[in-house]
Amino acid sequence: MKKGEFCVLNTPYSRAEYEELVPRIIAKMTSDGEWGEYFPPTLSPYGYNESIAQDYFPLTRSEAISSGFTWSDYTAPRPRGKAEIAAADLPDGLVDTPDSIIEQVIIPSSGRAFRLTGPELAFYRSMGLPLPREHYEDRLIARLKRLNPRALYQRACFKCNAKIESSFAPQRSERVLCASCYQQQVL
Repeated sequence: MKKGEFCVLNTPYSRAEYEELVPRIIAKMTSDGEWGEYFPPTLSPYGYNESIAQDYFPLTRSEAISSGFTWSDYTAPRPRGKAEIAAADLPDGLVDTPDSIIEQVIIPSSGRAFRLTGPELAFYRSMGLPLPREHYEDRLIARLKRLNPRALYQRACFKCNAKIESSFAPQRSERVLCASCYQQQVL
């Protein structure tokens, strides 16, 4: 609702009705333990495995369902095209890549077939990037695996030895700086 006043779930009320209703809603939600909490997972239109939560906090199907989440068993249909080409057979250079590649289904080693779109091919050409040889979701999973774990470690600043917290584990070789040493370094 645009510029709506005294509304509850898109239902307008008079000011008096609203001021009487809101405390009752808050009291009911407080007694049910819902007040101040996120929406319950049962209201999500997506399965846990379709959300980014699965990337950071992986659960099995049974763990997700027992925790009150839904799970999606949807499998995207295989894309259709005029022909198929193995990802290993894609041309190495974009100059050698015909525009007709967008009509072909690319079959990577994982077996998850995909197609390129015209704008995607134009982007790769404009940036001088090679064609992808893996499905989008497989590339995303590979990028997520390269991220630091979601943990903080006690480290010492490489320059001044001040105690800091970093997402880089102490045994890693990166030189980690505190905020003031970093500012001195870049300014």
